[in-house]
Amino acid sequence: MFEYHGWAAIRATPHEEPLDHDLLRSNGVENTIRESVDELGTAPGLATCVGSTAFWCCTWQGSRTMPVPDTGEAIALFRRVAHLAPGSYGIMHIHDEAPDGRDNELTTLVMKRGGVTEHPDTFLSP
Repeated sequence: MFEYHGWAAIRATPHEEPLDHDLLRSNGVENTIRESVDELGTAPGLATCVGSTAFWCCTWQGSRTMPVPDTGEAIALFRRVAHLAPGSYGIMHIHDEAPDGRDNELTTLVMKRGGVTEHPDTFLSP
């Protein structure tokens, strides 16, 4: 089984920008992210973007019971958001029952300053 739960606050830059949302909209990044989230939302799971003119956030969660080629879509989208909007920040928890002996461990992906780092989960793993 492959399970994921994540969120990201979408920001154009890591610096305080009064018109951050306008910057995302004017350079087409907002539409690109929203379209990618909408595409992921059509797969088994849930993906949404909500917000106002000053702030918006994307969330996604889902699971697959069998390995399929698109299990990495959620992770790829998380990394893509970090690249497109480098001021964004967020967390994704992944539970991948891969045949490598780590089937009872979770991984945490942390998005900040245009990058994503992977960490062994210390809070949710049994």
